[in-house]
Amino acid sequence: MNYEPNGFGALYQNVKLLYHYKSPYQKIEVLEHQWFGKALVLDDVIQFSDRFVDVYSKALTDRVIENATKLIDNNTKVNLLIIGAGDGRIANYIKNSNL
Repeated sequence: MNYEPNGFGALYQNVKLLYHYKSPYQKIEVLEHQWFGKALVLDDVIQFSDRFVDVYSKALTDRVIENATKLIDNNTKVNLLIIGAGDGRIANYIKNSNL
């Protein structure tokens, strides 16, 4: 299947459309792409994908981890509130940081 949002057909060749929904606010799609893996697409723009999820998680959490480690010593228990991030990857990344 070729999927062509707004003329970007070359990028979206051989894509499998896994989910499509048009809400009153935006078009929501989940695609399976040969290079990106599974990707969330909102209004024809890739928001994130399997290929870049680690880069995305690292970018969102590295500064938090860096600043938190400056404020606490190694024996202090830390409680963090994560709002959003429903896939759990941000929580898992922070948990594995030894914070």
